Amino acid sequence: MQLPSVADDAQFDALMADPDQVARCLEYAATALGVAPVSTPVRGSALIGLSESSVIKLMAPFDNQLASVEQVCLRTLHGALPVATPRLIDSGTLDGWSYVHMTRLPGVELKECWPTLGSRHKLSIATQLGECLPILHQLPAPAEIPRCDWSSWATNRVVNIHDYLRDVPPAWADVVPQVLESADLSAGQQGWLHTEVMLEHLLVQVDGDKVHLSGLFDFEPSWVAPVHYEYASIAMFVSAGDRSILSEVLRASHQTVSPERLFAMAMMHRYGKLAWYKQRLGGPDDLQTWIQTFFSTDTL
Repeated sequence: MQLPSVADDAQFDALMADPDQVARCLEYAATALGVAPVSTPVRGSALIGLSESSVIKLMAPFDNQLASVEQVCLRTLHGALPVATPRLIDSGTLDGWSYVHMTRLPGVELKECWPTLGSRHKLSIATQLGECLPILHQLPAPAEIPRCDWSSWATNRVVNIHDYLRDVPPAWADVVPQVLESADLSAGQQGWLHTEVMLEHLLVQVDGDKVHLSGLFDFEPSWVAPVHYEYASIAMFVSAGDRSILSEVLRASHQTVSPERLFAMAMMHRYGKLAWYKQRLGGPDDLQTWIQTFFSTDTL
């Protein structure tokens, strides 16, 4: 056996739709790399296998650049942040695929336990996250981390914004360009970003009255860009309409940002599709109300 030939996203998605084949690929990779047997969560943009102490991440050949970014991030960030990041054990290629073998961090994926946590625990997590991110943003990014030419990026995205508005209500598609035209799209403070801080990429340990943010992972989309780009993801994928959480993350990060700028940054995201945001978050049918619901910190 060898890993399948996968040339594009469509072929990768077809592979991911077959859990048995994913399991065989990860079993083969674990054997070839001489690591412990793995279980096989099927999700995301890579094949991921977990053992008790480590993680194997296989990235398709067309994502080799992202694999290189992840390797550099893990090598550089381990021990550098107040929230743990995986330690790189090994990396390389196998049958044209890139692999990253890393330590497994302790804790439970925050997405699994978030609904059961009380407000005090959630606010504690928000504080810890808000204190961690500025440290990441201020670290000198290695040369291998992509630098975003923000002026060109933002200009191109605004010009082509309708490509990112497919499947949204016509009323939304008409209003978004107006919102972006009036929003602050300047670069502002820039730094080394994770870019996809979300419940699925955070681990926690709960011990009675205390909760500890025990892990941050999945760094392959990391780049250097405006720091408010980072907080737009948090607004959607961590706080998700809970203004107290977003407010606390921003307070602990010493950041002040308008809801319109956060929404604009969400639309600048490299994977930013408004229809997907709306599908995931739900919320009001009026766009302006939707923006205030998910990106504002004002007390209702």
